[in-house]
Amino acid sequence: MDLYGVSTPSAVVDLPSHIDRLVKSLPVHSKYTSEGFIYGHTLYPFYAPFLPPDRSRLVFERMKGDLGGTLHCMTGIMASAFPVPRYLRFCPECNKSDYHAYGELYWHRVHQTPGVLVCPEHRELLKNSTVMYRGLNKHEYVPADSENCPFEPSDSLLSVEVLDRLYKISVDCKWLLENRLRKRKLNWFKDNYIAYLASEDLVSAKGFVDQELLSGQFIAFFGEELLHLLHSEFDSRTESTWIKSIVRKHRKAFHPIRHLLMIRFLTESMEMFFGNDLTYRPFGEPPWPCLNSTSSHYLEPVIGNIEITTCSKTSKPVGTFQCSCGFVYSRRGPDKTEKDRLRIGRIKSFGPIWESALISCLQEKVPVLRAIARKMKCDTKTVIKYADKLGLNPIWVTKECRQPKNRPIDHSKVINEYRRKWEDLMSSYPYLQVTNLRKIRPGLYMWLYRHDREWLKGILPNREKMHCENRRVDWVARDMSLVAQVKLALEIILHSEEKPVRITVARVGKIVGANALFEKHLEKLPETKSYLLSIIETRESFQCRRVRWAARCLSEKGEEVKGWKIIRLAGIRPGASKKVGEEIELLVSMYCPVHPCMKAGGIK
Repeated sequence: MDLYGVSTPSAVVDLPSHIDRLVKSLPVHSKYTSEGFIYGHTLYPFYAPFLPPDRSRLVFERMKGDLGGTLHCMTGIMASAFPVPRYLRFCPECNKSDYHAYGELYWHRVHQTPGVLVCPEHRELLKNSTVMYRGLNKHEYVPADSENCPFEPSDSLLSVEVLDRLYKISVDCKWLLENRLRKRKLNWFKDNYIAYLASEDLVSAKGFVDQELLSGQFIAFFGEELLHLLHSEFDSRTESTWIKSIVRKHRKAFHPIRHLLMIRFLTESMEMFFGNDLTYRPFGEPPWPCLNSTSSHYLEPVIGNIEITTCSKTSKPVGTFQCSCGFVYSRRGPDKTEKDRLRIGRIKSFGPIWESALISCLQEKVPVLRAIARKMKCDTKTVIKYADKLGLNPIWVTKECRQPKNRPIDHSKVINEYRRKWEDLMSSYPYLQVTNLRKIRPGLYMWLYRHDREWLKGILPNREKMHCENRRVDWVARDMSLVAQVKLALEIILHSEEKPVRITVARVGKIVGANALFEKHLEKLPETKSYLLSIIETRESFQCRRVRWAARCLSEKGEEVKGWKIIRLAGIRPGASKKVGEEIELLVSMYCPVHPCMKAGGIK
C-alpha cells in the first residue's frame, strides 16, 4: 500500500506492472521515471525487439498501468516451450564484488534472463538461490543475502566449448537489455536471416532456404548439448521445427533466445546484425535500366519488375528484365558491382522499336553489315537473322566492295568479287578439303553459302570417303584385367589415411580410369560387374565404417570417446539409422566401458 496505493500488485521478477503508481509514490524531485524503471530494471528490453511493434507498445503501456495480468500471454511466455528459471540466480564472483562495493547483495537483472546460464562478466556458471522465481507468496519481495545465495563450489560438467558458447549468448542478452532497439516488423528478421544465408549459399535463386543443409550446419555449429541446455533442440526430419519456421514468413513471435541463436550462427555480434537492414535482392533495388539502344529511354531506370529463376547448370539466380518498349533481356547473377546493372547476358526479345530501327538501317543506300551491327549493338549474325525474319533480303557490302556514295550498287560485281576470292583460295590450297578451306576463310565461305549457294556447291572439291578400320576388343581379357585393377583400387580406398570416402562404382572407376567403360559397357564385363556389386557400400554401411574410423582417431589422439564427438568427427547428418546408433553405442562401450555416454537410438 505504501509503494503502490493499492494491494493488488504482485512481486513479478520479469515484467511487473503498476510502474506509474510506484513512480508517483516517490519523492517529488526523484530522478526515477516509469520509462527508466521499465528499460533499466525489467526484462522488457529482452522481449520487446522480437514482438510486433503494436504489441510491444501495448506491453509497455500495460506495464506502466494496472493491467499486468495479461503481460505474460501477450509476450508469448505462457505458451512458449522455453521455460522461465525456477529459482532466482546469482554469480558468486558478482556477489563478492557487490558486497565489497556496497556492503550488501542485490539481484542482477541479466542473471534472471531466461537462457542466461553463465555470468557475462566473470564467465562463471550461475548458481541457483533458494528464492523461487515465482514464489508462493506473490506479494513478497525477497532481497538477496548470504543466506539465500549460498556459495557451494562445484565442478562444471560442461566442456570449454559449450561454456564459451553459453558465455557469448549471455553477452548478447546483456547487450539487448542495455540497448533500446527500434521496433521492427516480424518479417524484418526473416528477410535479414535469408540475406545472410544467401551469402553462405544456403538459399536458392527464388529465396527458398535449403532446410536440410541449414539444420545440419546449425547443429554442427552449436552442438546438441548446448541446444538441449537452451531448450532449442529439434528433429530435422520433422516439418514443423522452430529452425525451419524462423526463416519462413513469421506468423508468430519466437522466443528471444532462439533469435539470438540464429543471429550468433549468422553473424559475429548483435551490433552487426541490428546495424544493417538486409534483404535478399541478387540484382539490387528496383527500378532497373532499359538497355535497348534504339529506345528514347535508353539507360534510364524504367523497369520496375523482375522475374528470378535458377540456372540449371550453376544454380545461380537468373534475372529477366522486360521493358515496356518490348526489349527483354536476362543475365546471371548475383550482381556484385554497380556496372553489373548495365550488363546483358542474353537478349530474349528485341521488341518492335528495335526492329523498326533495323528496317531503317537496312533501307540505307549502303547496307554495310558490321556498321549496322555496331549501330544496333548486336552481333552481325543477329542482324542477318532478323533481316530474314522481317522479309528483307539485302546484299551485304563488305569493306573491300564498298561503292562510292551516291552511286548504285552493282550486285553482280559484288558476287563476282567473292567468287574470285574463293577460286584464288582453292588454287592456293589444291589438296585441302572443304572443312579445312572453311577454317582459313570462314567469313568468305559463309557469305557465298548464304548468297550464292548453288555456285559454291558446284565448285567445291569432292569429299573423299573415309575407310574405318574394324578393331575388335577382347572383352574377356579386358574383364580379367579390370577385376585386378578394381581390387587394387579397393585396397587404396580402405587403407587411405584420409577421411573415409564411400565405395561406389564412380569412385572406383575414377581411380582405375575406367569410368566410361563402367557407364557404357559394364554388361560386357561380367566378372568386374559382379565384384563391383559385392564391394559397393550402402549409405548405412558407409556411415558405420566412418564412425569406426572416428572412434579410432579419437582414441589415437588420447581423447575421451564420446557419442557426440564421434558424430561430429564422422560428419553424420541427422536421420542416421538405428544400426548406426547401435554401432556408436558399441564403440563407446568398447573404448570407455566404465562410462557409457550414449543411449540407444540417441541420434536425432
